[in-house]
Amino acid sequence: MTRLCSLIAIALLAAGCSRGEAVDGVADQRLSGEWDIVLTLSPTSLGRGGRRDTAGVRATVAFLPNRADTRVPSFGGVPQQLGTHNARLDLLVPDIDPRTALPMAAGSSAGDSVRLVLDQGSGEPIVLRGTWQGGGVQGEWMAHHRAGIDQGGRFTLRRPPP
Repeated sequence: MTRLCSLIAIALLAAGCSRGEAVDGVADQRLSGEWDIVLTLSPTSLGRGGRRDTAGVRATVAFLPNRADTRVPSFGGVPQQLGTHNARLDLLVPDIDPRTALPMAAGSSAGDSVRLVLDQGSGEPIVLRGTWQGGGVQGEWMAHHRAGIDQGGRFTLRRPPP
């Protein structure tokens, strides 16, 4: 619980104050709050550097509105939401050091499409693209590396049980 409180406090500090990207003048805030996320490796990724003993990574991600219109270079613009995560990305992607900079999260949603970025401060973020389905999000993630090694798989994003 202390770790979750720390994650939320960091997300609050990162969020600042703004409009965020808007669709028809209204910012999509469905990503705001706490989420459980599960990332799994695709079978083709296992042979290219992924850890074979990893069935998946379960974690928590927390988002707040990006009210300061903070740009996120790894996102490629201004996300609607900023936050943090506690995902052990190093279990999925080679060359990510879990002891690096603050694990940041960024996201935007428009219509049924969702785009998220989980960054471990490594300069090689994980990009997640999915669609809203039943109150959560399902989709695929991909990590591109300077060495030309791609990792990827599936993800689900769900609200934690009450």
